[in-house]
Amino acid sequence: MTTDTQYGLPLIVGDFTDTAARGLKRIRFEKGRDDDGYKERWLQKLISRYPNVLPIEQIEPALTPAISICMELPLPSGFADNLYATPDGDLIVGEAKLFRNPEARREVVGQAIDSAKDLSALSY
Repeated sequence: MTTDTQYGLPLIVGDFTDTAARGLKRIRFEKGRDDDGYKERWLQKLISRYPNVLPIEQIEPALTPAISICMELPLPSGFADNLYATPDGDLIVGEAKLFRNPEARREVVGQAIDSAKDLSALSY
């Protein structure tokens, strides 16, 4: 079996009762390519269901644990992809962008600022 990397094929092992490991499929991050099934909606659902995959504790430990509230929150400036809350009531806005998305670097910052502005105007 050959791979496109010098380090070999990463393997997933479920637990020690499994009889086999399975190799991870390499995903190419090329602009405009979306035929592998990974879309922004898939990423939104993943981080909504498993917020612990986000490195929040490494960025700001006070914002953990993050509890998923909703996806696609309607706001005056558009939709916030993901909204989380902490046990202390702090809010976290998540904007999901795939690496190969040409908007990923520039627009996500503006979207996050707009979402924060809109959220600050809301009341409980």
